[in-house]
Amino acid sequence: MRQRLYRKDGHMPPTARLRMRSLTLFLVRVVLALLTTSVAWGASAEDLRGRVVAVADGDTVTVLDANNRQHRVRLNGVDAPELGQPFSQVSKSYMSSLVFEREVLVAGQKVDRYGRLVGTVYIGDKNANLELLRSGLAWYYRDYEGDVPVTWRAVYAAAEAEARSAKRGLWQEAQPAAPWDFRAGTVAPSSAATTLGAVVGNRSSGIYHVPGCRDYGRIAERNRVHFKTEAEAVAAGFRKARNCSIEPHLQ
Repeated sequence: MRQRLYRKDGHMPPTARLRMRSLTLFLVRVVLALLTTSVAWGASAEDLRGRVVAVADGDTVTVLDANNRQHRVRLNGVDAPELGQPFSQVSKSYMSSLVFEREVLVAGQKVDRYGRLVGTVYIGDKNANLELLRSGLAWYYRDYEGDVPVTWRAVYAAAEAEARSAKRGLWQEAQPAAPWDFRAGTVAPSSAATTLGAVVGNRSSGIYHVPGCRDYGRIAERNRVHFKTEAEAVAAGFRKARNCSIEPHLQ
């Protein structure tokens, strides 16, 4: 015969109280586990998790999910140099060094007109969008600031301002052209690489870098020495940077 929850005198039997307490504790643990999962990285059930299998440029990557489906992802709040602009390859290589073949989380649900998921890319607790701005390899894309979570907007703006002040990355250029102007056709493709030489040496360290090297865009202007070829740099007494390797299979 099933035990009554309450006795005739209105009191709950000790065994029933124990079962009720155990059930309550179990439900509390379940709720806490769900809350912990949902707040990690600010994630929601719709966020994308997967491995980065391609890097198109500094602000666009391809993520392969657990079901072997590929998703083109556009990093929100940043606009990297386009192909044909100074630092386009450097920006792409830097993004690759951050995310290529890494497990990432993409926080965002918006899909743009090109079918790309627009969001913030996280590697662990590191924000790849922010790292690109800090490195001086992208503009803060204020025209689409609405795509950026409110908590990141001031941080992104400050990161761009700091990189600009430090003349880091593309901000070494006297008048860097914004990608949106380049896409609009108001800026001509750069001929700086062919005029000055694509190989860049650091006169202080005696080390040279080629486009795609991790630190290619981090050499201060006063220390930059341009060479047409690597052989020319070696002949001048420079040696190649040890971290000068480009990740394979980039698209």
